[in-house]
Amino acid sequence: MAGNQRLAIEAFRTALARDHRSIPARYFLVQQYFRSGDVEGGLKELTLLARMVPNGVDSLGGYIAAYAKDPAKRPQVLALFRSDPRIERAALTVLAADAANADLILRLANPALDPPSWAPRLLESLVAAGKYAEAHSIWGQVSHVPLDSKNLIFDTTFDQTKPPAPFNWVLASSTVGLAERQSGSRLHVLFYGHDDGDLATQLLVLTPGRFRLAFRVSGDLANARALSWNLSCARSGAALLSVQLAKAAPSATFQVPSGCEGQYLKLSAAALDLPQQVDITITDLALTPEPSNG
Repeated sequence: MAGNQRLAIEAFRTALARDHRSIPARYFLVQQYFRSGDVEGGLKELTLLARMVPNGVDSLGGYIAAYAKDPAKRPQVLALFRSDPRIERAALTVLAADAANADLILRLANPALDPPSWAPRLLESLVAAGKYAEAHSIWGQVSHVPLDSKNLIFDTTFDQTKPPAPFNWVLASSTVGLAERQSGSRLHVLFYGHDDGDLATQLLVLTPGRFRLAFRVSGDLANARALSWNLSCARSGAALLSVQLAKAAPSATFQVPSGCEGQYLKLSAAALDLPQQVDITITDLALTPEPSNG
């Protein structure tokens, strides 16, 4: 309290020499190291402290993340991360709550750690901030998915389970119904008929222009009118497309306007007047650009 950091450090070192398991002594020693500018010593003690305290790695993630933002301390933080991947995951997950930290996280993250546990939170933060293209790029990196402008919808064959949301399918299993991948590049959909809701969702990053959505449907076509593919702008919610699954091979064109940088494609269900189960299968899903009208 008197500001005598040299003596304080000596005192806490002595306390640890007497009892190396003393959590208070190690905690206050960490504080003194950081106050005196000894970042390397502070981070080393912090690593030991994290291993001693219940849930210490997670609880100290924010503490370490604060130092990771300082470029001068970054080499020591990187060395700490490489020495203990658990601390890296905890700190980067804290940083991932802010979309502005995306570049920093990519510089600090160990590419050998797969899959990165911080990725879902960072993607969520970027999408919430409206940074859809940046989120899509990072999703491609961490998922090892080549981003091809020809594949406007990811996994149209419904057989890619590993890449995470939101740029892969989110399939429902709820009171609304069930959507599940089936062998043979098929999406099997079972709608119970009682409740409105979404059965399959994917976030797209289409550029402004005209497109055509096409697919094939088999099964209970008589009641498939209760199901439809809907596309809307992610930020504004403006509707761009709605196609009922009432035909065996429906298709429709739509226009993506400027300012609509992300779009949600959803397979939606509307409750039937006389609820009954609707069982259909979707195949040959395709989204292609259309020539402009002039």
